[in-house]
Amino acid sequence: MKNEDVLTRFNEKYVVDTQTGCWIWQGMTDTSGECGLFLWKDEVRVSARQAAWRLSKDEIPATKLISVCRNPLCVNPAHARLDDEDTRFYAKIAKQKNGCWIWTGATDPGGRGKFLLDSGKMIVVHTYLLRKSGVLIPKGVFTKHSCGNERCVTPEHT
Repeated sequence: MKNEDVLTRFNEKYVVDTQTGCWIWQGMTDTSGECGLFLWKDEVRVSARQAAWRLSKDEIPATKLISVCRNPLCVNPAHARLDDEDTRFYAKIAKQKNGCWIWTGATDPGGRGKFLLDSGKMIVVHTYLLRKSGVLIPKGVFTKHSCGNERCVTPEHT
């Protein structure tokens, strides 16, 4: 299949929001309905945002792409940027005046912050931060918050 055929198929699957400039994906989505999916050449399924990036820049992104407009179904490559693990991680922290860093991302049923690594492994947020700081947590040892706020991920409060 030629690139022109892929481009034609792709362009048929979004509509342009003239107010925001978003290209709203109308094609297939994942089970959450918040991630567009596109059948690339040889029937390989890729994210619609990644397909838009590949078609517009003729390159495969080395890291994840995020939408700067925050519309999960926007596939406009001008609204996407390359992202890395640290950028994604720190975007989920709200720093408070009292010194606490409040985790705003995913949590487990017990309320502990969880983060999806680029490798696809889910990790406890405190573990991620402590490892980044060079601290290794022995197996069976649990962290406790000195500030008493379970959503706080400030390394100095652990």
